[in-house]
Amino acid sequence: MSRRIPLLLLAAATAAGALTASAATLGGLSSGTLAAGGSALAACDADGVTITYTTSGGAVTHVAIGGIADPECEGGSLAVTLVDTTNASVASAAATTIPTDADTTDSTLTLPVSPNAAADNVAAYHVSITGP
Repeated sequence: MSRRIPLLLLAAATAAGALTASAATLGGLSSGTLAAGGSALAACDADGVTITYTTSGGAVTHVAIGGIADPECEGGSLAVTLVDTTNASVASAAATTIPTDADTTDSTLTLPVSPNAAADNVAAYHVSITGP
């Protein structure tokens, strides 16, 4: 029995070390990254995008998303949601694939929004680029 206790302690120490080593591989997260398990994915557009609105009769009808990194974000899917002061969605633009082109000039996409929200109700926007 005296031999079993040291073996049990050695097994417990080995298991604890393995768990610590696994957790250490997750690393830290920072702004502009997405982590899943032990992998970190960098954002395709490190400096962000710009947004402008087109209105008609006081309602937002289209959004133009500019400064989309080219070619880094080409082939990705861009979606936009316009929100009010409570962060509730008031309009959105359907996910759209960012087209591939031959140049390296940042891209701009102009997308229709639905429904056409009153411009006074739009307090902020959320833009997401998934992929490529």
